[in-house]
Amino acid sequence: MLIALLAVVIVGIYWARGHQEPQALQVETHQVTPGVFVEEVQASGQIGALQPADVMAPFSAPIEKVLVREGDAVEKGQLLVVMDTTSIREQLLQARAQVDQAQSQLAKLQKQAPDQDKLNKLQIQAAEERIQIAKDNLDALPPLPEYDTQRKEAYRQWQQAQQDLEQLKIQLDMQKVQPEDVAAARASLTAAQENLRQLEDLLQKAEIRAPISGTILNLSGAAGASVPAGTPLLTVAGLDPIALLAQVDENDRGTLRLGQPASVTVQAYPGEIFSGEVTSISPAAQRQADMAVFIVEIQVDNGDGLLFPGMSGRVAIQTRKEANVLTIPYQALTARQGQAGVFRVEGGTARFVPIVLGAQTATEAVVKEGLKAGDQVITGPPDVLPKLQDGTAVQVSTQGS
Repeated sequence: MLIALLAVVIVGIYWARGHQEPQALQVETHQVTPGVFVEEVQASGQIGALQPADVMAPFSAPIEKVLVREGDAVEKGQLLVVMDTTSIREQLLQARAQVDQAQSQLAKLQKQAPDQDKLNKLQIQAAEERIQIAKDNLDALPPLPEYDTQRKEAYRQWQQAQQDLEQLKIQLDMQKVQPEDVAAARASLTAAQENLRQLEDLLQKAEIRAPISGTILNLSGAAGASVPAGTPLLTVAGLDPIALLAQVDENDRGTLRLGQPASVTVQAYPGEIFSGEVTSISPAAQRQADMAVFIVEIQVDNGDGLLFPGMSGRVAIQTRKEANVLTIPYQALTARQGQAGVFRVEGGTARFVPIVLGAQTATEAVVKEGLKAGDQVITGPPDVLPKLQDGTAVQVSTQGS
């Protein structure tokens, strides 16, 4: 009897073990709530001045004075550099002498023309009178043999007078002030005056002033140094706002638009976010190793003066924003039998729910159909999610929102 009773107890124990409820899996969840979905393009770049103004040497000369230092704040029109003007002043003296000479030559030709015309007329008139006198003398001699010698002499004198007139006309024509002579003199005067004007302009430019208000950058000129014309001396740039020149992958180019908001961070200020917006997108890609990038200019607020040219930075450009949409963490997404969906917690049980997704990022996705606000979707742990089946018992250990 005892043995039979013991056998019944053992069978009961094994039966109880075989019919225990399966242990609930510990899961992490996220509560679905309406919110704002933001899609961003991430890129890195370098801080630079938005519109720098380079200041060049106006002419070849030594630098006489440098009145600013790198980093100085200056106002538009402020005197920055003074060039040595010794050579310019010497050239000015020569140029003024050339103008005076050209003016004198033109005035001489212009005065000479009418005076010469009057004198020429008088000389031609006197030559014509001599011809007439020689003709009258020839006509006065009777055509008799005894007057042959006198007639020959008179005829010779008449012909000589005519030849003298023709020679005089040729000579006077050669001496006459020609219109092209006056035009050439006028052109010489104009060239001399323009040369003088340019030198006077250079003399004014010897005092180099700030073209804009801003900060002195890249100061390379030093007092006493001789520099050729066009040599960069310094740069003036406004630093508020400032720019980030970002290198955006070609795959993201299609989502970019002017005016899109952006958030900029730099290594120098961890956790600090600077607001900006897209102000320029390069029209052509640049090759970098085996990839192509577009240079995108981000105008960044710098009212506190914390950002400086040359800093490295990163930017998040907001390319899409949807308000009042349901989103879920990307890790909640799974699939069963080829159907995308999530597991929703319903009364301690995991239920697979097919869903229709909208826009997605690397961290979250918009749910268009299948879920409602307040639903709890399972997000982890990562080793538990693959084990879940529709109807699996679960216990929520961590709830997110």
